[in-house]
Amino acid sequence: MLPVPLALLAALIFGGLFVIVQDEILHWLFIEPVLAGVGPIPGALITLVVPFGIALFVTAVTHEFLHAIAFRLYGYDVTYGVAPGVGGIYTVALDQFQRCEELVVIALAPAIVITLVCLPLLAATPLVALTALFVLLLNTSGAAGDWYLAWRCLRLPRGTLIYDSSVGQSYIYEPSNSSSHRKMPSR
Repeated sequence: MLPVPLALLAALIFGGLFVIVQDEILHWLFIEPVLAGVGPIPGALITLVVPFGIALFVTAVTHEFLHAIAFRLYGYDVTYGVAPGVGGIYTVALDQFQRCEELVVIALAPAIVITLVCLPLLAATPLVALTALFVLLLNTSGAAGDWYLAWRCLRLPRGTLIYDSSVGQSYIYEPSNSSSHRKMPSR
């Protein structure tokens, strides 16, 4: 259920910035298509569908690519895949012990990088700004598992290791002064 609150929060923050910066967006979405003879509803749909389609593809690929870069910077081998059950793609470091301190950076890298790149684009032309808004919304809400992993790792003792034996199957190994190992709850 975390994606819904994240989507709402992202819509409030990024959507609010978008509306403030793009003060002529309603004119661009509805008035210009009428002046061009397309009509307000078909024009707005075309104007919304194209940037959303671009954003959907670019966000998913870029997000996972940024995870892969972060994993590799820490020396991990990565595996890519498709998770049809959740309708997404993934990047994971299977069968390797991963330090929780590193996983926080790896998990949050796409959220940080994509946000830093897209925020200034909200002030670009309406088409670019709308696409950037969609990327921000999709990336923030789609990263619910990343936010959960970072939160979970920050709550574990320093030196804790995570071991992913398969997609969706992780084990937590805490330092010897903690419990020895336990199965990580599914997300």
